[in-house]
Amino acid sequence: MEFKEKEYPCGSKGDLGNRMIDYNKLDLGEELNIFQIETTEMGEKFGNDCKYGCTHLWLGYDGLKERLIYSTDFNDTFREIILPRNTVEKVIQEIAQFLGGVLTSNEVLKT
Repeated sequence: MEFKEKEYPCGSKGDLGNRMIDYNKLDLGEELNIFQIETTEMGEKFGNDCKYGCTHLWLGYDGLKERLIYSTDFNDTFREIILPRNTVEKVIQEIAQFLGGVLTSNEVLKT
């Protein structure tokens, strides 16, 4: 299973591959072949610090791998985890099942 609806702010011409990411472009939504995973309130900044919120997630694919790029400080710094493709989607589904619900195609958790 793979994310069905992906919004690529800068567009997509296929996989991200293993190329270096320009984090300044990523912050501005100008990095090709990467889509952002909506974090809603987790991604908002409240006040001048990041004790709550400030988390942003992006995903790009490299063949059978996925590259999860994340920031927990409102994009001051970035980290990356390389996982087998579809791992993030599977984890989201498992969390939904653990909580006693299912994620539907419109991404609403029903319990």
